[in-house]
Amino acid sequence: MTDDAATKKKATDDAEAAAAAAALAWPTGGGRRVLLASRKTSSSSARSSAKTRPFLCLAVLLLLILVVTAVFLFPPAIMSSSSSSAAAAASVPFQSPRKVVKKVLSLSQSEGQGATVRRSIGGHEVRNLDPFLLLDEFSVSKPAGFPDHPHRGFETVTYMLDGVFTHQDFSGHTGTIRTGDVQGMTAGRGIVHSEMPAADGVQKGLQLWINLASKDKMMEPRYQELESKDISQAEKDGVAVRIIAGEAFGVRSPVYTRTPTMYMDFTMQPGSQLHQPIPEGWNAFVYIIEGEGVFAGQPLNEPVVQQGPFVMNSRAQIQQAMEDYYYGRNGFEKPSQWSSA
Repeated sequence: MTDDAATKKKATDDAEAAAAAAALAWPTGGGRRVLLASRKTSSSSARSSAKTRPFLCLAVLLLLILVVTAVFLFPPAIMSSSSSSAAAAASVPFQSPRKVVKKVLSLSQSEGQGATVRRSIGGHEVRNLDPFLLLDEFSVSKPAGFPDHPHRGFETVTYMLDGVFTHQDFSGHTGTIRTGDVQGMTAGRGIVHSEMPAADGVQKGLQLWINLASKDKMMEPRYQELESKDISQAEKDGVAVRIIAGEAFGVRSPVYTRTPTMYMDFTMQPGSQLHQPIPEGWNAFVYIIEGEGVFAGQPLNEPVVQQGPFVMNSRAQIQQAMEDYYYGRNGFEKPSQWSSA
C-alpha cells in the first residue's frame, strides 16, 4: 500500500471510529460485559464463565472479550442531535446497532518494573481513540509493579478484576483497591505516584487513560475511590449492571469524571440482549478478553500529543512538562523530597 493510500485509509478508519452511535444491541449466550462512555466538549473485563463482564463508556465505545484479546471499532448510527448527554442517550429507544469496521489485536508488552500488560488503545494500530488515550489489561505479581512515575494532563481509571493493589503519591495520599474496586485519579498539573501489588499471586486489572480538555490539563490533582460494595446496581431483562460512573436502567452513579464518562459492568444471562443508546458524535470500541464488554466515550476533538506519562496539546507543552518534572516545579515540587515506601 502506498503512503498516500495508507494515509487515506487511516483517515477513513479514524472518521468511522469517531462517528456517532445511537444504540448497541448485544445478543449473548451469557457473560459479563463492560461499557464506558464520555461526553464531548468544545475546546473498563470478563471471565470465561457466565460471570464475564462489560464496561460502557459514552465517549469511545469499546467491547471486551477475554481469551483472544481484540479491539473492534464501530461506525455511526442515527440518533437525534438533541441528545447531548449520557442521561439523554439512555432514554432514547433502541434503533440500530453499529457494525464492526476495524479489528485490532492487543499485544503483550513489558511496562513498569517487571510487569506485563496487554495494550489495545495506545498501541501501534490505535494510537488513541478520542478521548481515550490508553487501555491496559495488567497482570502483575510481586515484586513487579509500577514504582514511582509522573503523570500530567489526563485522568486514569483503574478497575481491579482480581487481587489487591496499593497506591501512594507525593502528596501523602495512599489507598488500597481490591477485587471489584475502582480508583479514579485526575493527574491534572502533575502527580508522582506508585502502584504496586499487595497480595500474593497474580493481580489483574484494567487501567484506562482518559484525556482532559485543554482548560483542565493544569487543574489540581484529585482522586475518587469506590469500593465494590458501594457501586450502584440495577437489573433488567436478564441483564445485571454495576454502575461505576454514569447512568444505566435509570440508576446513576455518584462518581464524577472531569471528562464526562459512563463506566458500567454488565452480567448477561444466556439469550439476553443489551440495548445501549450512544449519543451522536461519540466514538465506540469493544475489547475482548474472556467474556465481553463495552466502552464508549465522546471525543474532545482537541490536538493530542503524548510522550510517556505526559499528555498535552502541543509538543511545547510536553517539553514544558518534562522540564517541570526534572526541575521540580509547576505541580512537581514535591518529588525531590518524596519516594514511595
